[in-house]
Amino acid sequence: MISGVIFDCDGTIVDSRHLILPFYRWVFEQVGLPPIDTSDPMVIAYLLSRSDEEVFERFAGEAGQRERLITFLHGLDPADFVSEMQLEPYALEVLTELRPAHRLAIATNRGPDMHALVRHFEFDRYLDTVVTAADVEHPKPYPDMLLLAAERMGLPAEDVLFVGDTPVDEEAAEAAGMPFLCYQRRSEEPPGFAWEPRGDGCLRDLRELPPRIHEMNGPAG
Repeated sequence: MISGVIFDCDGTIVDSRHLILPFYRWVFEQVGLPPIDTSDPMVIAYLLSRSDEEVFERFAGEAGQRERLITFLHGLDPADFVSEMQLEPYALEVLTELRPAHRLAIATNRGPDMHALVRHFEFDRYLDTVVTAADVEHPKPYPDMLLLAAERMGLPAEDVLFVGDTPVDEEAAEAAGMPFLCYQRRSEEPPGFAWEPRGDGCLRDLRELPPRIHEMNGPAG
């Protein structure tokens, strides 16, 4: 019985994919490092799904460079960037529909900047908890943040559905023992995301989620 739903953030609840690559290019340039080469689809996939620390670890060759990047990032005010973001279509409507009968959460590889998004979009009106990469030792694709979110919601992992938009999300759900549904609104995804999720493919509209949960729970759900 699906009693709780955990959402990924970027590309699932928040429409921000188009901002992530320019943001990383800008951050690297600001600290005097060459911008990341985004001509490789696998690089794009990595940037759109991994935590800041993992991105810096992979694309900044020296420890001193990584420290400069982290220091610069921590000095930014997330509120300066939130205004450029929008919610995925129908996100609040679906959260409102699910809320009476389900516990809800977000689990994201974003760090402390997620708090600015929570305030801006008033997610705390709908969610029981938000878990970020700053809350766990190992971010997705490890299961840590999904298991922590389920624990905070007071639910066993098998009763919680994780909804995400990348293979990293699917891997985390599998490792956590959670059912998973893919959501990708655009029929033509960015390079690097041509992956075949297990199950019945991807939701293209968040409004498809409540009836899918009803199907998963059976006639009594």
